[in-house]
Amino acid sequence: MKLNLKLIATSIIASFLFITGCESDDGGVSGDIGDNNPNLVACVGDSLTEGYACDGAPYPSRLAGMISKNVANYGVGGKKSGEGISLVKSALSAKPAYVCIMFGSNDAIFGYDANEVAENVRTMIRLCKENNSIPIVATIPIMVGEHEIFNSAGERISNAIIQVVKEEGVTLVNVRSAFGNGEGLLNTDGLHLTEAGGDKLAQCFASKF
Repeated sequence: MKLNLKLIATSIIASFLFITGCESDDGGVSGDIGDNNPNLVACVGDSLTEGYACDGAPYPSRLAGMISKNVANYGVGGKKSGEGISLVKSALSAKPAYVCIMFGSNDAIFGYDANEVAENVRTMIRLCKENNSIPIVATIPIMVGEHEIFNSAGERISNAIIQVVKEEGVTLVNVRSAFGNGEGLLNTDGLHLTEAGGDKLAQCFASKF
């Protein structure tokens, strides 16, 4: 009996996405990348991207192994979304075909308005579009433990980001949904990532490629 290799491959991919809880609901990223490097991905964000205070390798390093592309880490700990705009500009100068964007945790901690954060993210998205780079935009994980007091603000920010992503017609990575209650994924401070959390975040972005 002949095996349908295409069907088997599709089943394996679907199973992987189901296990990780990061279902690709938009068919993956695509579009005109102009003269950008198709094998270069830039990850822009705060400490969750940089890897500061997270266990093990930063998620961009893990992502590189999952998608077989070069992944540059432009994460800087402590940065808020307004400061992220300049980081995106810096990343775009390297001509990446794809830009993974995740900001909002520090905005929540410092009490920034959710709509202001979302508009900053919109600016990042439009900068990517102008550069023919494809933006992949994430919500932020749940915050627990000593950071639980900022979690409701984080939820508002995530919801505002989701709305902007829909309006701009770009790819969403719903990290907040994928992380659930954060059990086993966040370290003792309730904000940064465990080894499993780093893998989960990388898998969520990888599911969009």
